[in-house]
Amino acid sequence: MVDWLSTVRLAEVDAIRWALGAMSGSADPISTRKAQHWVTRMVEAGLVDRARPTFQGASIVWATHDAVGRQPPNLFRQTTRHEVAVATVSARYLALGYTWQRDRRPVGVFDHQADGVATRGDQVELVEVEPDGKVHVALQTDLWEPLEAARQRGGVESFVLLHCRRRPNRDSRGGPAHLPYGTNSTRVSGGL
Repeated sequence: MVDWLSTVRLAEVDAIRWALGAMSGSADPISTRKAQHWVTRMVEAGLVDRARPTFQGASIVWATHDAVGRQPPNLFRQTTRHEVAVATVSARYLALGYTWQRDRRPVGVFDHQADGVATRGDQVELVEVEPDGKVHVALQTDLWEPLEAARQRGGVESFVLLHCRRRPNRDSRGGPAHLPYGTNSTRVSGGL
């Protein structure tokens, strides 16, 4: 679980619920109380830390330097909400039986690093998560060209673009059961 936190960098407790459920062999999340208890135990052990920034509706959790050898995240960066959304999507993929890893680093100026690579058996999906307002930009840009090049190099079956709206409140119901609240997805299989 700490390795997963190292991969996604930071996550809300709701994503931790799904990831802990997946890592215990379930397709369902554990209870919020159990997830909070796990976080408390890990904080006491010095493996994770947490904070609740004023702009965020829930606590954010990350693996500590002692656990993974990385500096704590700057929670006030512009990309924090995006990283939280990526962690939530990652946890849902874990619940569906996929593994999750970061995409390789871009090798050139016109290359693109997807938000994650979800793998289940022979099925490999490059996953791109876009928050409010950016999905139309992502669809209109040259984002798809480097992803198509990755598919042509082999191993990538499809690309998934997820548009994650912010929750109107703390209730995480709504939307497809396996995706975060308010998520719309675009899946592109094969050539573009």
